[in-house]
Amino acid sequence: MSSSETITSSNSEGNDATAESSNGLVPETPFLWPETRVLNGSREYTTAPVFEPVIRHARTVFGMVHNLTDEGIRWIEKCLSENDKLQFRLLVVLYPACRTKSDHLKLISERCSDPSSRLKVRLKLIGRLEDRPTTTLSIVSENGSATMVVSPSGDFATSEPRDGFLHLCFPADTAMHQQFMAWFEYQWVSNVILDEQALAMPDLVPAKGDPSADIQWRAFESQLNRGSQAVVKGSEPKIVEVDPETGDVICHDKDSNETPSVLDEVDVPRPSIALVQMGKILHQGNMATIDNSSRVPPLDCPISAELFNIPQDQRTGTVLQRTKFSVSAIDEKTLKKLEAFRKRTRDLLNKMSYPLADGNRFVPASARALLESELDRMNKQGQDLLGSAVAGTAEEFVKSQEKQVATDAQKRYADLHGGDEMPDETLQQILTELTNRLAHAKGGKLLPQLNFLDVRIATAEDSDWSSQASQALRFLVSVAKYPRECLTDLYFMRGIKVPTEQLLPAMNVMDDQLVAKFIEDGSGVDQARRDLGWIDKIQRSPCEDMARCEAIYRLIKGRSEDEVFQSLSKP
Repeated sequence: MSSSETITSSNSEGNDATAESSNGLVPETPFLWPETRVLNGSREYTTAPVFEPVIRHARTVFGMVHNLTDEGIRWIEKCLSENDKLQFRLLVVLYPACRTKSDHLKLISERCSDPSSRLKVRLKLIGRLEDRPTTTLSIVSENGSATMVVSPSGDFATSEPRDGFLHLCFPADTAMHQQFMAWFEYQWVSNVILDEQALAMPDLVPAKGDPSADIQWRAFESQLNRGSQAVVKGSEPKIVEVDPETGDVICHDKDSNETPSVLDEVDVPRPSIALVQMGKILHQGNMATIDNSSRVPPLDCPISAELFNIPQDQRTGTVLQRTKFSVSAIDEKTLKKLEAFRKRTRDLLNKMSYPLADGNRFVPASARALLESELDRMNKQGQDLLGSAVAGTAEEFVKSQEKQVATDAQKRYADLHGGDEMPDETLQQILTELTNRLAHAKGGKLLPQLNFLDVRIATAEDSDWSSQASQALRFLVSVAKYPRECLTDLYFMRGIKVPTEQLLPAMNVMDDQLVAKFIEDGSGVDQARRDLGWIDKIQRSPCEDMARCEAIYRLIKGRSEDEVFQSLSKP
């Protein structure tokens, strides 16, 4: 960087500009490091390696690591000691004069020697230093989702990150995860087993270069750092600030006027902080839809009109008459209760998720176990009710109701056909279909299952037929209202048995300051009522959706009234 550019830290948002009260930084997936706030010295990472928080709830880490030393080995041992379910499968890269020495291999070998060890290692040999690969890891969580780490730094990047090295940590979609699994398994079976022969690796050191060449390079580097090269003609000195909340780079000229950045000059769209946060949220869970194909059919069994010897559809010109029949061996009151249970998946999903679009809901990963426990509870209640209504097997129950079913079916058949009797084979077909329907219900789940898919915010700009801002606003309003309505609406928790103290943290996907206050000391009800009024005011604002998204984001972060409504007053 030339001397005509100075980097500082901007605090234009006041003392609430960052999620944490100190300068400690714990990035949320996806992220890269070191990021701009760390590079300019205003923030610092609290863990080493930076991606360590992702490991805490992992069940498997597999991939390739280079320059593994004592520090990296100690970090593996720390992770294994803190998580008794965690497994490591690693390819350790060796190349001439690498930092991994024979003593490191012996230490790893000792850790792997126990058949029950959760650390397994193989070696990948590289012939030249110039060909060394990057460290690449897949971190598989308890629920099976995968996060990838790509790092040019060796030893799991446990040392202080250097600004010339860019590291990535991001969720892997299903296609990427499958391809990396296949690549790793191929590398695993194709490479070297860590055995006694491998422990005899020669401990080489890098060859010494020409001292005069080193002096020349350092002089060149120093010259550039002093800014002795001519500044491009016509350029103005710049002051570069780094936004303490977003990490965005803000350029000013010598008169403190904001100037376009290098990417602003080529019209690269800059997403708002609200969209960025929503994008991060979507990586913390899945879109859920109800799988109607898994739904138990209605317990009142539909019967074809043809069994009653009449056509199902009759048309006269523009008028269509459609005739339907159904038969149930369960009393009407119990049948209505059972039908209500069949629809409870939708009720529970709506209560423990956020809306993305019509019929599509977002379930945070932290709330999924709670949702599934509620589905289990509700399904058990429905199955218990069905079991008490349908004693014994389906065949036994229908047999016990055969006389009543036959009487009612015969009466309806006679009404339709001038007193004629229903054929025996027709009655038997009705009883068979009724038995099959009840057997299916007793042997399966009354509530339909859920399908989960990954979803993300598109980076493309809006068009005449698409808008990210409107969807983001709907989502953020729902996220903001959830804890506030939970604390102020007496009927909010109706139908679910999860304690509020468990539900709110599980649904807290944006580090909501109100939730933190409630969990800490049980307060926040008055603030919740006030905030709901602010949310209503924001929604009624004539401003663009993106400005309203910004306001909702600031409300969630606990900003003052002036800061919350600041974005709505911008021209």
